[in-house]
Amino acid sequence: MGDQDHLDEIEVLQSIYPSEFDFVSEKSPFKFTLSLESQEVSCDPDYDPSDYRCSLIANFTLPFGYPSVGVDVVFTEVSNLDDMELDILQNELDNQIEENLGDAMIFPIATCIINALNDFSEKKLNFAVSERERIQREEEEAELRKTIGTQVTVESFLAWKQAFDAEMQTKNRSQASEPSVSAKLTGKQLFLRGDVNVDTLELNIALDDMPIDESLFENEDDLVLSDDN
Repeated sequence: MGDQDHLDEIEVLQSIYPSEFDFVSEKSPFKFTLSLESQEVSCDPDYDPSDYRCSLIANFTLPFGYPSVGVDVVFTEVSNLDDMELDILQNELDNQIEENLGDAMIFPIATCIINALNDFSEKKLNFAVSERERIQREEEEAELRKTIGTQVTVESFLAWKQAFDAEMQTKNRSQASEPSVSAKLTGKQLFLRGDVNVDTLELNIALDDMPIDESLFENEDDLVLSDDN
């Protein structure tokens, strides 16, 4: 193809993309750009279609020998595309160039780019919808658990049983280490422990406080026991 063939292809592109096409150099090697973006996604009013729009500018250069050699394409002003998506787009571009060597390839390349942008845009919307549904579902499940409680499973029961047994062992060891009830305690300590009857405690305290005349027991020999018989 000569320069005229290149110009003929460019003229066709201008008629297909009147607002997207922009000449950079009208002399050989011809350079031009196409501003390409995804179609507006169809979504519920809760979603903003502009959040999922993908766009870029494809910079084309028709090298000497084109189309027997591939066109040079560089992407600039990329919007809403991550590195992985750009890698996918570049692979699609390389495949298109290889498949169309020897033929006019700008239009199939532009079509391929637009299709990829549409696909990326739809996937972004679908992901957003799925995430919102997931969050809503988790919130509903959490609210349901508050209402009916957590369902008991074999695993949750065994975990509870293990914790309960450990707690009881600790409690038993603590009780075993406490002093025996039979240990010598004051009346106040017995009362605080709740181990004695209040009436009995009052009697014991009264007996403890009663004065005793020890002289009555000094002369045991003078003690005469009466024999009723």
